[in-house]
Amino acid sequence: MKKTVFTVQIWCAAAFIGSMLLLSCASVKQQSDPIPELIEGVKMVIITTINANQFFKEDYKQDALSFVMLEKMDYLMIDPYTKKIFAFTLTLKDGKLVTITATTTEESPVGSGKKVIYDVNSQNWSGDLVELYRSQK
Repeated sequence: MKKTVFTVQIWCAAAFIGSMLLLSCASVKQQSDPIPELIEGVKMVIITTINANQFFKEDYKQDALSFVMLEKMDYLMIDPYTKKIFAFTLTLKDGKLVTITATTTEESPVGSGKKVIYDVNSQNWSGDLVELYRSQK
């Protein structure tokens, strides 16, 4: 248990620092297109969430029910700026994590309601923010 908690803390700290750097750069650069930085930042948070959920599952033999649960139990840390511009949701089916959704808030540089959806089983990224990013390439 101690090794798992220590490993989770290291992963969370690394993810926190990485997402702070990515999203801070995105907010400092007054670019006309913030979407690539937003996508990369939210992907990092989602991948870190999957890892945190794996540690949670090892300890409790079930998937976490929410981001709040993972945060309050110290399995996950999301930097304040990211939580300000995205709302995160875990979706479970039959007790298993199936999707992780990040939805932009009004504080986001792209406005509210844009989604990034990660399907845990197929490992596919979707959502209108992802499609917007793909169309700009």
